[in-house]
Amino acid sequence: KIQVFLNPLDTDLIDEKIKNIENPFDSNRINVVAAGRLAKQKGFDILIKSFQYIVEKNGDFVLHIIGDDGGEKEKLEKNSK
Repeated sequence: KIQVFLNPLDTDLIDEKIKNIENPFDSNRINVVAAGRLAKQKGFDILIKSFQYIVEKNGDFVLHIIGDDGGEKEKLEKNSK
């Protein structure tokens, strides 16, 4: 048996809140965004290693990782340099 649950979004509120926001991303680069808890299970370490290869091939890419620290933030920052 399948049940569908709606995920209601207040699109009017979202549109209102983003009206006067400046885009935080560099429009001259290719911005890739990953989001999630910064925990080992999420595999951000693998993403960073893979992304380093991409940047070597094309320096126009930039990776943004957004998330709460699940104990891996320091390690991920160290590996991203």
